[in-house]
Amino acid sequence: MVSTEVILYKLQEGLLAGIWAFIIAVVGYIIATIVERLVVKAYRYFGIRDYMEATGYERAVLGIEFETILKELAKWWVFLVFLAQAAAVLNLMTVTYFFSTLLNAFTLLAIAIIYFSAGAILAHYVGEKLREAGVAGGNFTVLLVKAVILYISAVTALQIIGFTGVNFLNRVVELLITALVIAFGLGVGIAIGLGGQETAKEIIEKHKAKLKKLFK
Repeated sequence: MVSTEVILYKLQEGLLAGIWAFIIAVVGYIIATIVERLVVKAYRYFGIRDYMEATGYERAVLGIEFETILKELAKWWVFLVFLAQAAAVLNLMTVTYFFSTLLNAFTLLAIAIIYFSAGAILAHYVGEKLREAGVAGGNFTVLLVKAVILYISAVTALQIIGFTGVNFLNRVVELLITALVIAFGLGVGIAIGLGGQETAKEIIEKHKAKLKKLFK
């Protein structure tokens, strides 16, 4: 039979562990908030925000400010690190496993979000350069190139977080791109063919006139 002293000791031990876990969680949130502010200060101190706003890249990620994405990811990642430590102090395997799994999942999610964000910024940059260069096809070509870059970024981001259903998406997009290339090729061929008819007719008429003069 368990003695009263043992029960009291276990209660005391559990209470102390709970207090330490709470302190760690609170300290973790405070540090996470400090990290969030440091990210914002560094982002603005090095002129990244000004450059991103001037070039139009700041809201290239689905209309969300890139600064907001970075600071929120940094804040909650740091907080989850401290929560995992707080759970370990409680010495409860299920709780510890849950927060460790949550931390790992959030880390992968953060990497995926940053990767997709970089892809969105790259798509915006390439699109602007193509528009400035006056690429053939105009806005359609620009939108197509941006869509392809965004798609590749999205698929890679999904693969990072462990999504396995991207093979079907890859196949669909491959078929769409192939169809667009074929349609573009046919359009160019038809245009050249229609324009070439007039050119060929002019050449034939020209040589026909020369042959008539030669045999007169």
